[in-house]
Amino acid sequence: MPDLHSPKNTVFYAIFEDDILKKLKDPEIVTKTEYEQVSSSLFSLHVKILEIISPYVTDYIWQHEPFTLNPSTTVAPNPKLEKIPCLHGNTRFGTHYDDEWFIVFLLMEISKKIPNVSIRVWDSYGEFLLLGYISLKLYRMGKNRVFIRGGEVILVHKDSMPLDATLVENLGFLTFYEIEEPAPYSVKLAVEGKISGYPEKLKSNVHQIRVRVPVSVAMLLEHEPCLISLAIEGFCNRNDVELRKLSENMDTFVKSGEVSDEGVKKEELVRISVRMSRAMYVKLVDQENFKAPKCYPIPPKTDSSAYVETVLGMKLTYGFEMMYQKSIRKGKGEKGITTLEAFKKSLKKKGYFKGLPSQAAKYRVLEQKAQGYFAKSSLFSREREVINAPVSRVDEILSLPHAVEEFKGLDLLPSDDDAWLYQEDRRLKLVISRRGDDIERLESQATGSSSDSEPDNRYIPDGFDSDFTYDDFTDPFNDLYTEYSEEEILMLKLMGVDLSKDGGKRRKPRNL
Repeated sequence: MPDLHSPKNTVFYAIFEDDILKKLKDPEIVTKTEYEQVSSSLFSLHVKILEIISPYVTDYIWQHEPFTLNPSTTVAPNPKLEKIPCLHGNTRFGTHYDDEWFIVFLLMEISKKIPNVSIRVWDSYGEFLLLGYISLKLYRMGKNRVFIRGGEVILVHKDSMPLDATLVENLGFLTFYEIEEPAPYSVKLAVEGKISGYPEKLKSNVHQIRVRVPVSVAMLLEHEPCLISLAIEGFCNRNDVELRKLSENMDTFVKSGEVSDEGVKKEELVRISVRMSRAMYVKLVDQENFKAPKCYPIPPKTDSSAYVETVLGMKLTYGFEMMYQKSIRKGKGEKGITTLEAFKKSLKKKGYFKGLPSQAAKYRVLEQKAQGYFAKSSLFSREREVINAPVSRVDEILSLPHAVEEFKGLDLLPSDDDAWLYQEDRRLKLVISRRGDDIERLESQATGSSSDSEPDNRYIPDGFDSDFTYDDFTDPFNDLYTEYSEEEILMLKLMGVDLSKDGGKRRKPRNL
């Protein structure tokens, strides 16, 4: 069964450039001198990639975490590097699989625009580019044999490289021999089907609504709209009794109003327009059994428009309070956004400036390159930093002067029609998406862990060399299987898989 130590519902990715690997004597053990040579190349590659994906991700609303890349090179004490130089990252997508496939689309676009890169992508369950279309037996063919290259899914066959070949050896095969071995046609069709419609369907996945919220929440969403995902997640995951008690008065966001004779705060609300993904909207409206806290003024149902806007705003405000209190409890409030000086200090520690004095001309050239890189990369990394450590940013925004009058008389966009929510095919997709929640609960019961637990970053791989075992699927997963196709049987034999050990059942996972 999937590796239960890995963060659940998380996609991992790593991008390796041919030219960088060709410069190294041993990509697995990079000397300090070699690091100085490849670090600049990694920065340049990162900037190219950011320019490629920027038009797609600028307004994209992530369910949990954004797509982020970081250079893997760090100097070890020996002083040698113990990682293969690459750009890597990971994104938690929860049950919103659209985020995962959007990332595949981004990686495909990168590989089309930069043909001399090999890209690894997998998730908590392993090689998901194949899962559901090719037998679980494929995972026994060896690790790190599935890549994206030149806009195609590539498999390194056992006839090309031994089954025990390492990631470095498989990358070397792709880099030096430049032989591309496309995945079976069924895999190609399946992946293309998942990412077809991008980038056009990015717009159709957005839902805009009007809500009535305290001015503090309006300020927060004006400055950091990315935090809406945390608010909705916080509201939907209200199973922590202690957090509910801390949040029910909404002290962080509802505190400026008058107090009634009964001692209850009366907050004046402002009307704003907010964007979220359709999946987020489904979650928000689906949570009906929730009694509004006394501090939040709810209009009568006879005023249907105001009532709906206020209830949705109340849910967001409560979600923000849950997010804030949960982040404080988990100690996620101290880390601020990375500054240019902190970035330069980190580079200096890694040897990027080659020990040059700050007055040297070559030092200034390297410094300018670093500043340019930071300016472009920080636009993407700051969103992740805000999401991972929201408290300090929330406090910073709430400390700014703000008044109700700032949000009065605004020309707001109307709420989008949500008729799509009630169409039968949409309901079916919603049921299917909830299947992921069922699997999470089954795993939680098996391990005794909470389904609402945060991912433990200690177990996140470095962007490569993952090892997930599929030999031990348990009974709750049995209905996920069907039979192999004839094409897949030929594929398995080509990969050196012994089907006789499958008990003659010839079963494979069914696409969810």
